Amino acid sequence: MLKHPLPAVLAAAALALPALSRAALPEFIQPPAQSLRQQVLLDAGETSYGAIGALYEASLSPANSVEAGVNFTGNGLPSDYFSASGVKAGFHWWIPQDFWPHPQARLLGWFAGPEIQADFVSWHYQYTGSGRDSYGTFFGGGAEGGYQWIFHPGLTARLYAEADYLAGNLDGLPGAPGVGYGGLAVGGHAAVGWSF
Repeated sequence: MLKHPLPAVLAAAALALPALSRAALPEFIQPPAQSLRQQVLLDAGETSYGAIGALYEASLSPANSVEAGVNFTGNGLPSDYFSASGVKAGFHWWIPQDFWPHPQARLLGWFAGPEIQADFVSWHYQYTGSGRDSYGTFFGGGAEGGYQWIFHPGLTARLYAEADYLAGNLDGLPGAPGVGYGGLAVGGHAAVGWSF
């Protein structure tokens, strides 16, 4: 269950704003002659607790690319808090390439595709008056999709949404079994970066 309205706002923007791109001035968009084939992005996301991350993406063709990234999130009070850091990998289809005024441009326009991720979670909490720590690794997979703009001379802006199913196990108290968790995580993201 989402705890903040921001995921819905970012997800709606990722789907609605590209419709306005039809009115964008093409001269502000990076032309395909630049042969942009890779990019780096700084990413901010919001599921239930927010996250920051960095992404690297390499184009395989005008229609396909692969992406890898790292992320970090954390929340809580000094006596009860958690943090999670992880890695992700994804494959993107840029669809449809003929929709854009520059059909051979790469990393530009609509995209969607599958992704997988792994996160290491640390949870510090109070139990019977003393601090305890639990750790666990969570794995998941799902899909993401959205829209990306590339402006002269290579500034990149992206809005997208993702949905992943995550599952893992947190260590329990000494001598006690761990506790398993699993569920669907849905969120919206905004990213800026540089294509080259």
